[in-house]
Amino acid sequence: MKLKTLEDLKGMMIQLPILVDSFDHQSSFFSRDLKEWLSQIEKIFASHRRAEVGKIAGLRSDLISAEMGVWRKDCYHVDPSLAEKTRGARKKIVRAIGGQILNQAQAVVCKVLDPLEGQVDEAKDITKQLMLVAIQNGVLSNEELKIENSKGIWQKLNNQQELRPGTQKILSLVSIPEALFLVSDVIEAWQRESGQEPHTPKQPTNLTVIPGRKTTPQKRS
Repeated sequence: MKLKTLEDLKGMMIQLPILVDSFDHQSSFFSRDLKEWLSQIEKIFASHRRAEVGKIAGLRSDLISAEMGVWRKDCYHVDPSLAEKTRGARKKIVRAIGGQILNQAQAVVCKVLDPLEGQVDEAKDITKQLMLVAIQNGVLSNEELKIENSKGIWQKLNNQQELRPGTQKILSLVSIPEALFLVSDVIEAWQRESGQEPHTPKQPTNLTVIPGRKTTPQKRS
């Protein structure tokens, strides 16, 4: 599910500044923590059957090899002055390679995360548009705007011929369970804005739904 993948990957990216600080402060735990971070990302990709699991596993393998004193010189740059076979130099080499691996790994995650975030944001925006139109047209009432009614609200939206192109667009972006979650998420956001529940949002006039685009209310002449 896209929402689950999105939230899991966001959780990993939130940890990134901590790893960067560890790298910057030359922490002796940087390599260990980086391997654990990579391993967790592998599990996320594997659980969602993403092919990127192989790329992350390959990066983790490179880090393990560097710890053993072997690295691919065509992939990782190491200052020639560190090429001495001393314990201190070896640690610096591993740390330098680890920093490059960290950068490559976050690029892999972002390449997956960015389009997912765009799709979910688009689906949520369309969901909000449809609900506003349904409220304006009397399809939805104030009493219905409760999180526990998310399934019924979705069914009402999908049953309206005027709104069905919008619901079909949503389902091209996310699954039905995720669409229901987005309905509840919109309701919850409206409730937070009003400080009360249930809540009917301020209704725009002459609202037209255009799937994939933000809705702009038209002024009455």
